[in-house]
Amino acid sequence: MPMAIAGIPRADEFGTVYDQLLELADEHLTEPVSAKVDAWEDGTYRVLVYHHIPPDQREGLYFHSDEGVVRYGIEDNSEGELKNERVITTISPSTSASE
Repeated sequence: MPMAIAGIPRADEFGTVYDQLLELADEHLTEPVSAKVDAWEDGTYRVLVYHHIPPDQREGLYFHSDEGVVRYGIEDNSEGELKNERVITTISPSTSASE
């Protein structure tokens, strides 16, 4: 079993959120989609499921464990700005598989 780094969330802590975002992507995003998870030593994490829009944008669903909401938005990578942002739903991270 791999050694855990103190404070960084394990996959079972965000797995349910990840699965729920993939399900929401079916309804809210154009296919194909990619997924990305960032986890930090303070115990927080961010899950992103997105569809790349050439040349420099991506349509995505964003979740941060501190907020507990899923946001939809179109990110312009050249400007670093999230446009058309709206809240899709809330997810309680406490519903993870680690309970």
